[in-house]
Amino acid sequence: MAVLAVGLALSLQSVFVPLIGGDPRSSPFLLFFAAVMVAAWIGGLWPGLLATVLSAVLAGYFFLFSGYALQIVNITQDLRWALFVLEGILISALVEMTRSARRRAEAQALKAEGGEKEVRARAREQRAVAELGQRALTEKSLPALMEAAVRLVVDVLEVEYCAILELLSDDERLLLRAGAGWKGGSSAAQRSARLPNRGRVVRPSRWSL
Repeated sequence: MAVLAVGLALSLQSVFVPLIGGDPRSSPFLLFFAAVMVAAWIGGLWPGLLATVLSAVLAGYFFLFSGYALQIVNITQDLRWALFVLEGILISALVEMTRSARRRAEAQALKAEGGEKEVRARAREQRAVAELGQRALTEKSLPALMEAAVRLVVDVLEVEYCAILELLSDDERLLLRAGAGWKGGSSAAQRSARLPNRGRVVRPSRWSL
């Protein structure tokens, strides 16, 4: 990108400026500033510095120094050339700082968005817990309460299936008490829970959600 930008600036400086009646040698760095800015904005610090070096060499050779040679004739040319190099370095550094600040802002925005989503999810979970607590205080039927609990889990956690299983006294079988997510409701979940058990089930509690 740096080479392309500098090459385009050299072409425009050599062809376009004379077409509008200007003298390329009167402002030898006119379009090379734009080349440095474009290279730094697209590529970053190092492409900007490369464009600065290339622009300084080409502008000095073709437009600033006489006889198409990098030969300093007077102190004025020397100062103009050195000033362009310093300005090119400064432009590259400032553009890189702007790019870095933009990247940090985008990262912070994404982080804030993720934090808001997490807060909303936590709020939904807390409302679900509160709703389930209120239901537990008023519901007299334990099966109905368990059905309400699995439906809340499916809705709040956005999962496909949820079931409450009771570990039987032999510690090897699970009995489905409530299920959500199956097309046929709890009856379909019950059929699914009757699959053969391939190993011993170990649970610290008799209930599993």
